[in-house]
Amino acid sequence: MRGFKSVPSAQRFLSSMGAFLNLLKVGRYKQGAKEYLQKFIQSLDIFNEIVASYQHYAK
Repeated sequence: MRGFKSVPSAQRFLSSMGAFLNLLKVGRYKQGAKEYLQKFIQSLDIFNEIVASYQHYAK
């Protein structure tokens, strides 16, 4: 695989990216633009909390 040193590292990356992408997909065509924007901002806030907590534990 390009860019990965091993298959297990690629699998870890892809499995975590799947969880993040599921978080960020809020269903654009299931609600209006204002509701979509509100839900997307909420999901970005959750994502930023996850990243911040990871950076806290990585130190």
